[in-house]
Amino acid sequence: MPVTRFDEVNEGMVLRQTFPISPQVTGLQCWEQGRYHDLVPNDQYKSIFYFEELDGMQTNSRRKVKDHMVEHRGRVRLVGWLNLQKLGIENEYNVAERIAFQLAGDIEGTYQLSAPLSKAMATITPIGIQPKSANIFDRYTYDNESGFLLYPFDFFAFDFEVLLSLKLDCIDEITISSPIACIDLS
Repeated sequence: MPVTRFDEVNEGMVLRQTFPISPQVTGLQCWEQGRYHDLVPNDQYKSIFYFEELDGMQTNSRRKVKDHMVEHRGRVRLVGWLNLQKLGIENEYNVAERIAFQLAGDIEGTYQLSAPLSKAMATITPIGIQPKSANIFDRYTYDNESGFLLYPFDFFAFDFEVLLSLKLDCIDEITISSPIACIDLS
């Protein structure tokens, strides 16, 4: 998910930066341990892959389908960044595209979800690869972005449709417990 950070760099001047963050990274890990850089292209990595939501999940219709299921549709994008040198690949063409189509074939299918959506099914269908462009990374603030998009690096974006079939009583009940202390990020 995209997370935006605001840093005051000079009196009155605020720098706005946005990074893709794994949902498993806590606020403390993100800002105090620098984990907001985990999914940023870096020549120390072999590769980086992440999904981003393109549209929210829209209810297919208000009508119930068989077995008291309701369908929701949305689109996600798999973004991949590759360090060909670290992967030991040289003098090959269309590497990113070949990896994108291979991953699309591996990801396509129907999956039973786990808690808290243990009564839900997700069907993932490849839509297609996006044109190779730096625009793929426009949502984010990367230092030296252009340097990481040229050889020996490569990248791709591949879109998928997600069909989520939920039972009406699907979501596990949330248990409310005692409040947690807030983190002051200022």
